[in-house]
Amino acid sequence: MGDADSWEDVFAQFLDIVDATQVRAVIVGVWSEDYEVGPDAVIEALVAARHRLPALRGLFLGDIEPEECELSWITQGRVTEVLEAFPALEEFGVRGGQDLTFPAVRHDRLRELTVQTCGVSPDVVRGIAASDLPALSDLDL
Repeated sequence: MGDADSWEDVFAQFLDIVDATQVRAVIVGVWSEDYEVGPDAVIEALVAARHRLPALRGLFLGDIEPEECELSWITQGRVTEVLEAFPALEEFGVRGGQDLTFPAVRHDRLRELTVQTCGVSPDVVRGIAASDLPALSDLDL
């Protein structure tokens, strides 16, 4: 990713190059040089592309190594928008807890949920606990 290319620009190029209907998983790494910026624009781009990604079953938001940004500094946001946009998603993971919100959601097909933080917010735990996830078999907090 060059200096002028945002994550959203690279993702748009990716969607134009590959057969997006065959993409089964997306792993999102660093989205900004500034660790204080959450993935709102990334989530917006993913949600906007939902009809182009009908086979998407796995998504990890925040595959960021300590050399890039310490876990406790990774800013997140309202990640449940992705779950709402992708009803066929089976695996979802998120790394980073700063500003992470997880209001209660219903998702019929999610089997695996991973939330990696350095101290998860009680509101996030309450939101996950209040969620209706009938297919969930693996929860990793």
